[in-house]
Amino acid sequence: MQLNRSMICLAVLLSAGCRRPSDDDDVAGPVPPPAAEMAAATEKLSLDQKLALMEGELDAALKENLKGSSALIRVFRAEAISDRLLEAPPPFTWLRDAYATETRLRQIQALADRCVAELRRQEPDNTARADITELQRQIAHLRSELAAGGSTRPASLDSLMAGLAADSTAADAGPAD
Repeated sequence: MQLNRSMICLAVLLSAGCRRPSDDDDVAGPVPPPAAEMAAATEKLSLDQKLALMEGELDAALKENLKGSSALIRVFRAEAISDRLLEAPPPFTWLRDAYATETRLRQIQALADRCVAELRRQEPDNTARADITELQRQIAHLRSELAAGGSTRPASLDSLMAGLAADSTAADAGPAD
């Protein structure tokens, strides 16, 4: 009998611990659509087309003043597109400013993730707006760099250092203390 009471108390405690508090419901607003939903719509698009689609979604969200579910869905959609950017082969590996295209795409993706997180945490409008505007700027800048064409891989640090005399770097550093 004692064992049965202990088991019942344990079961009640465990089930109570697994219950989600009611005040935690929908704290951060609507859940963003998964990137998989965007896969079919963006699968055949070029990198530039995906970036243009992101720009359009962000522009529309800002025009709606980031208010209402439509504006939030547009930012969520832009972030979902950013998750698919690396699936489109870039037209070249290196940008003219000697920056890797893939690295730039990952930075855009990370900023898009941050924008969604800010909106879900309901941060002040000016914080989210500033980051969304910065994301738009980075997308536009990357698109112009892609349009300008690529370059060859920049020289590695090892090759640059190999051209220096072994003692020239020590002399430039100044006296050791």
